Amino acid sequence: MANAFSSATGIVATIGNQGSSWPGFFAQVQHLVVALRLDILCILDTRISDFDPATNKIASKLSVYFDNVDFVHSDDIANNKSWVHTFVYGYPAKRMQLDLWNEIETWKPQNDDSWVLMGDFNNVASSEEKIGGRDPNTVYMHNFVSFLNNINVTSLPAEGLPFTWSNKHQDQTTIFEKLDRVVANPSWLQIFPSACVENLPMVGSDHSPVVLTTLPVKVIKTRSFRVEAVWQTHSDFPDLVRNSWKETIEDDPLKNFVAISNAFSNYISSWSKVVFGNFLNNSTKLQNDVNFYQNQLMMFPDSIYLKNKVLETNRELMNFYQKEEIYWAQRAKENWLSLGDNNTKYFHTHATIRKQKNKIVGIKNDLDMWITDYDDIASVFVQSFKNRFSSAGNMDFSFCDIINGGISDIDNDLILAPATMLEVEKAVNSIGSLKAPGPDGLNALFFQKNWESLKGSIFSLVTNFFDNKIDCYYAGSRKGSELYWKPEGSRP
Repeated sequence: MANAFSSATGIVATIGNQGSSWPGFFAQVQHLVVALRLDILCILDTRISDFDPATNKIASKLSVYFDNVDFVHSDDIANNKSWVHTFVYGYPAKRMQLDLWNEIETWKPQNDDSWVLMGDFNNVASSEEKIGGRDPNTVYMHNFVSFLNNINVTSLPAEGLPFTWSNKHQDQTTIFEKLDRVVANPSWLQIFPSACVENLPMVGSDHSPVVLTTLPVKVIKTRSFRVEAVWQTHSDFPDLVRNSWKETIEDDPLKNFVAISNAFSNYISSWSKVVFGNFLNNSTKLQNDVNFYQNQLMMFPDSIYLKNKVLETNRELMNFYQKEEIYWAQRAKENWLSLGDNNTKYFHTHATIRKQKNKIVGIKNDLDMWITDYDDIASVFVQSFKNRFSSAGNMDFSFCDIINGGISDIDNDLILAPATMLEVEKAVNSIGSLKAPGPDGLNALFFQKNWESLKGSIFSLVTNFFDNKIDCYYAGSRKGSELYWKPEGSRP
């Protein structure tokens, strides 16, 4: 199977056996795909269910999703690199593995082409790669090592957990083994000298997800204030809104609303830093906690305390995944969000689509040259829009004279009637809850969930606007936006 993709990082992950059978599987996949910016995800699970790429579009965030294939020929367009990538699922019945090793040897690329293999080999390469249970079978272990030597590959050292599988027994029969690994031939190591492997914590599955990063990650940080949907899950948030959203600060309705929203934004930002912190940092801490206690348990497998800590930290990480669903649903800008319900499959089907569609790694400028730098791409777009939408003269509106009126006097009276609180409330509730907010960062979900505390200032703003007492427009730039007000009749 051939696959071409464009990436600045080249990140590949595998999830081993039993990965899809636990309730939080889709949440874990969502985290891997989006947080790690995966290009390729391989799920090595013979019992996988509910992951049809035709209906579940987690796969749409990836450069490629596949099953039932032997290998992938990968072409990294952005970095002009090409190699063969083989995903391996070794038979659990080790007596059948020798035939598999012999078959894979026939796939060895000719002419010393670059080749990397990763996955669940279901075997260890030395006795040090297993603790607990019976000693490894030396015959099967010898067959596996001979296979690796015959195809001329080297195991890449992995960060994270030293073992990638556990039977998860909570007694003295606990077993840990390194069954998952990444191996590569010298040609592949030459084109990716900085490649690194990480064995992530085992959460839900009995295997560690294995992540291969071929190139250093380029992180782009740009974020302005906005209300996070996940704040609504905190029990104190409704009271915070009620107490911090002041009804009157300024006499002018528009200035008053701007002043109220600015004061609230400053207050709630400080609260969020204390209560929620940075989501990515929270994820890293939870991952590290799970990683630490699983490492400790592998050194002291009889410790009841460590087994309880592993269970506790696993629960905390799974709770984080549930909150992260809401976080990524907001970034997918879905039309609705049912807080408190388990919408795992729905959110994970949609949360990855928007980012994939918006991902641009290169664009041609007016000189037909490829531009790949992030800031330069933005400049090309800005200049293109300026060229297309700059005014070329006065617009002729004489065609309006030939349009017949289609509104009756009764309809006109209804349109001109003063707005009511019920109409304003219906209008607010009709907005997609997670649609992009305005420059103030307050999205529709915030107003919908906290309507009783906010309705007074909003209704005042709307009624004064229709009474021609205020006139406003937004002027935005890439780095920020401001709200302007002007006298009646001067709207640009």
